[in-house]
Amino acid sequence: MPKFYITDAIDYANGSPHLGHAYEKVVTDCIARAHRQAGFETYFLLGTDEHGVKVQRAAARAGLAPQAYVDAISAEFVEAWRVLRVEPDQFFRTTDPRHEPAVQAFFQRAYDAGDIYEHSYEGLYCQGCEAFYQEKDLVDGKCPIHLTALETVHEKNFFFRLSKYQQPLLDHIAAHPEFIQPDFRRNEVLNVIKGGLEDISISRASVTWGVPLPTSIPNSAGQTIYVWFEALLNYITAIGYPEESYRQWWCGDDGRSPNALHVIGKDISRFHCVIWPAMLMSAGVPVARSAIVHGFIYAKGVKLSKSLGNQIDPVATSARFGADALRWYLTREVAFGSDGDFTWERFIERYNVDLANDYGNLLSRSCSMLHKYRAGVVPSRWEPTKLEREIAALAADCARETRAGWLRLAPSDALAAAWKLVARANVYVEETKPWALAKDASPEAVARLDTVLATLLEVGRLATRWAWPAIPTKAEEAWAGLALAGSPGAAPGDGAGSDAWFAGQAPGAPLNAGVTLPPVTILFPRIDAEKLGA
Repeated sequence: MPKFYITDAIDYANGSPHLGHAYEKVVTDCIARAHRQAGFETYFLLGTDEHGVKVQRAAARAGLAPQAYVDAISAEFVEAWRVLRVEPDQFFRTTDPRHEPAVQAFFQRAYDAGDIYEHSYEGLYCQGCEAFYQEKDLVDGKCPIHLTALETVHEKNFFFRLSKYQQPLLDHIAAHPEFIQPDFRRNEVLNVIKGGLEDISISRASVTWGVPLPTSIPNSAGQTIYVWFEALLNYITAIGYPEESYRQWWCGDDGRSPNALHVIGKDISRFHCVIWPAMLMSAGVPVARSAIVHGFIYAKGVKLSKSLGNQIDPVATSARFGADALRWYLTREVAFGSDGDFTWERFIERYNVDLANDYGNLLSRSCSMLHKYRAGVVPSRWEPTKLEREIAALAADCARETRAGWLRLAPSDALAAAWKLVARANVYVEETKPWALAKDASPEAVARLDTVLATLLEVGRLATRWAWPAIPTKAEEAWAGLALAGSPGAAPGDGAGSDAWFAGQAPGAPLNAGVTLPPVTILFPRIDAEKLGA
């Protein structure tokens, strides 16, 4: 079974989870679920970044010790992801006792490689980014991300020879273009590298809340490791580094080939696509397989911010409409890699059209007709005409397209492919008119109605299975409503866990034949936007 290791950027523990955090985590969770469903042995890592000057200052303002402060913030993130059904294999905190010695071991290896040296430095520092900037990178003299004034910081720190890795990075990206996706993000990073890399400060003398430098390094007393240099290491310290066991996920099946896939925001691509691979090269660790760079979520084209009062609380939204509604919008509406937009109008429209009408109504309508015309018992025969054979062929195409969409990390495309079958089935209901067939007691009409009902139930099974990565809670409810065995998230296999039409069974033997379905439930009640005032 092939291994698949996927990570999110760990969130900085200085504020509550917002929609931007939720977008990245939900999409990554969907991708991890889809890979498990496709048969990959999958490991999904996320967590919180808990050191650095921002945390130190925020804790002081709150009148708390830093550890107590990050404990509370981290708990908020854990709860938010529970509500949104983001289910990592590990939630890793950089205050985890495993992290500090592993970071120090990595630092020592880079030092022993001759890539770390002591140097006095004065530069422009953004507290929000916890990063130094060169004059050429500023926007109107301010931080290009936060658009805030920068501090002039003068310290004697330890530096990493990033400049040494300019050509190795260019060579690596040329040999492995998949390392940075999508293409236009790769070009942005290449322009940064070709513009010239300077050595970077990787320790701080003024920050006490952090990982101390190894005591074996001369003049290291009183210095902590720069939070970005330290935090990036979570991707390997969480899975066992410096012990060789980390390779089982980092390097995949052969223990050598890059396997890790990082999902990150465009604002931190420089750290993940320039500094991080150079660090790995220095310490003799294989470079990650890919960094998938996504855009931001805006509100009607305006960046979400507390000061503008346009932030969207993902937990409150989930409490109001259900976690699956928000998960669906973030995965279906936004083309992964590009910027996205959130409006309540579009959110409700996407919910009502895709979930309430197309999918939810198809399922409830199909099951209701089964109860009305067959006492809820799944038919024992399926005798296809040209019409059903066309739908079966479409289902096979949709299965391939859906799987391909998930595996190439294009959730919106995957779900759009799945919904082709849903849309076709809704038309099929009008074409076959089961209510008219039910009025005809002839053997031909009875057999035809059995085939129509069985076809609709099979479409419901496949659509539910394909949508499960995005809407796991409602998909599992739908699965139970179809009286199917196991889970819609099961890896490929015989029976209900297959993506094949009727699970590859011969015509005349529908899945669940003779089983009585439970009472019908409404999965997605329509939202009346005017009544809600959304």
